[in-house]
Amino acid sequence: MEEKMKRIAILMLALLVLVVLLPGCRRPAPETRVFRLACNQPDGYPTVVGALAMADHLERATNGRLRMEVYNNSVLGQERETIEMTQTGAIDFIRVGINPLSSLNPVMNALAMPFLFRDRAHMFTVLDGRPYRR
Repeated sequence: MEEKMKRIAILMLALLVLVVLLPGCRRPAPETRVFRLACNQPDGYPTVVGALAMADHLERATNGRLRMEVYNNSVLGQERETIEMTQTGAIDFIRVGINPLSSLNPVMNALAMPFLFRDRAHMFTVLDGRPYRR
């Protein structure tokens, strides 16, 4: 009977050691990275709908490791403020118009010129940096 008690005591001690040590051996769950996107447009606006779809796709494609919170309705500030916040790293993504960007870099005004592009295909070719072929 004493031998049986020793075995039970050893088994209990081994279980206690496993319970204490195993949590430290487990791999930590991957940390979720959350990105912030600012936009000044209201709910239902096409760019907001697109941003929300992008956020949903990002979370599904990464099994929740990457998430994006969409702050529209100028919740994080007007366009100029959100540009500055992006420059400092407080915001990860912004959706702004050409005008606020052109105040920082006048070259951006080129994209606001009327009749700059022949058609939609030409516009996307130029914006993608590919040579345009008719």
